[in-house]
Amino acid sequence: MRKLAMWLTGAFFVLLLCCAFFLLIGPRYGWSVDAVLSGSMEPALAVGSIEVTKPLQTNEDIEVGDIVTFRSPSDADVVISHRVIAIADNGFITKGDANRIPDEFVVQRQNVLGKVVFHIPYLGYLVWAMKTPLGLFLLLIPAILLIALSVINLHDVEKNSMGQQ
Repeated sequence: MRKLAMWLTGAFFVLLLCCAFFLLIGPRYGWSVDAVLSGSMEPALAVGSIEVTKPLQTNEDIEVGDIVTFRSPSDADVVISHRVIAIADNGFITKGDANRIPDEFVVQRQNVLGKVVFHIPYLGYLVWAMKTPLGLFLLLIPAILLIALSVINLHDVEKNSMGQQ
């Protein structure tokens, strides 16, 4: 039981550090982390995944086949990630992998935020939950329990090692 608690604690802290890096430090350098909320890019990007988007130095870095993240032309607050299927003079033609037809608009170069470099399935649910007060509270409970188990385990190990001397 103690080994399981230690393993879970370690895994939790690694996950927490990765999330903290991408959510807190990444944006300072233009990187973004977004939860995938629609199935338009399945199976490449499943609903509930997180995607990490790397900022581009130039728009020439984008090639056909890349998944790019861009601001919606109809609502600048909406961010979309779709695959580039063609490059036009005035931007990019994109399409969600699960969609039958390309997007009805050309993605202007200035609206491209970056290129999706990797994704992690299911972690988007955690990131989405962390952004709500209830979700953050519910995530803190297991975190506190894991930390308490670790402290108890370390105390027991220390007590046992002192008793063996």
